[in-house]
Amino acid sequence: MKKGLLLIACLIFAVSAQAQLGVRAGIGSSNFSNGDVQRAYSSLIRPHFGAYYGMKVSEKLTVEPGLFYSGKGMSTVNVKNKEFEESLSYLDIPVLVRYAVNEDFNVFMGPQAGFLLARTYTEESVKITDR
Repeated sequence: MKKGLLLIACLIFAVSAQAQLGVRAGIGSSNFSNGDVQRAYSSLIRPHFGAYYGMKVSEKLTVEPGLFYSGKGMSTVNVKNKEFEESLSYLDIPVLVRYAVNEDFNVFMGPQAGFLLARTYTEESVKITDR
């Protein structure tokens, strides 16, 4: 039992020695569509930010799970010719694999789960928020 715990502790230490904690931030603009309906959607510029934990697998390969806030949204005109805006807030949890092609160029790939935190619909002076 003690040898097993010691082995696990050594593995955790080895992974931690090769790991890095980092932050990412930026702004984004998302596309919205509604099938065959021809409507002009304008994307809202929203922030995204969060942290990741990078675990080096090899010299060129790193696994990076993360936790991020991501804002998305759009504005358009509804069927009553009134302009409205919809703003969405997400919690994104990606597990990315980063491949370092060279020192200046990296390629990222991997799955991501996204959870809707809040939705705000604004039409003229009416503002509705779902959480």
